[in-house]
Amino acid sequence: LVADLPPGGARRTHAQRLKLQAARLGQHPQEALKTARMLAKHQGFSKEAALGLLRSLALESLDAARDIDQLRRIWLQFDTADRRDAVVAAGASTRAAALGSPEEGRVWIKPFWDHLDDLGADDRAVLCEALVTVLAGIGPEWLPKLEAAAQSFPREGAVAYAVGCALAERQLWGKARPLLETAATDAALTPAARRHALLRLAQLAQEQGDAEQAARCYEAAARLE
Repeated sequence: LVADLPPGGARRTHAQRLKLQAARLGQHPQEALKTARMLAKHQGFSKEAALGLLRSLALESLDAARDIDQLRRIWLQFDTADRRDAVVAAGASTRAAALGSPEEGRVWIKPFWDHLDDLGADDRAVLCEALVTVLAGIGPEWLPKLEAAAQSFPREGAVAYAVGCALAERQLWGKARPLLETAATDAALTPAARRHALLRLAQLAQEQGDAEQAARCYEAAARLE
């Protein structure tokens, strides 16, 4: 019915709100995202509400992708502002990993890792979680930027976690160990992240033939809830 309205009526804020609600109820997140962006452009929401809604709808769109080609199409259809949102890019990266394409996921978050100083701690944490999901096959070209991040944000457990896992993936255990130890004891991280760090430390201990240390790490990981 909203679609049948004359152009002047269809552009009214109330009509656009109805269109948004219908798209969400009908589980059409991409259509809902386009409508929400138009409403945000015409100040149909507060700035904070608009950011939260646009992020939520973008992530819903990404989660709906059933293969990497569909995910890529959704990403390319996003507004530039969506692709420049660290949280949305992290969501795309994580979904790419789930669909078996970690290398593409790394491409989408790499621009943000080149400019971590421009982001807040919360966005950095989201990017760190995303990077851990796409580490398979990570190349040496990432190492300078990751080590620089660890030096720039020594008090952020999320950064230590991501960089430690990346270094472990490259089997640079000597550099990875202190970062993983920092992450494993950081209460601000999620239990899942701390558990993953402990499992990586257990793997390191096993490779070094330290069965007792490996057992302690496994036990600590099992205790996390």
